[in-house]
Amino acid sequence: MEGGADFIGSLSSGGNINAWIATWALPREAALFAEFKTSMHGTDVSRWLYNQGSPPPDRPGDLGYFIGYRIAEAYYNKAADKTAALRDIIEMRDADDFLTRSGYAP
Repeated sequence: MEGGADFIGSLSSGGNINAWIATWALPREAALFAEFKTSMHGTDVSRWLYNQGSPPPDRPGDLGYFIGYRIAEAYYNKAADKTAALRDIIEMRDADDFLTRSGYAP
């Protein structure tokens, strides 16, 4: 459910506050998503969120925002009605359903 605000912010501003993370993450996106799927229903978010000040030694912090951004972006790009897609991103309640409907699969 994280990353949607970054995506919407990038649409309105033309930039992404976490763009530097994408430079590291894009070449590793499929592996990151595979790892994310194994932990996305857990309670330990320490490898994914709120760790910019103390990231794990093998990766930058806040990669959950990157994954969420990419899911929101896939959903938006797939949608015929972009206004409705933005509303869906903002009002998302069921992250699993949203992920499925996004078609995101790096």
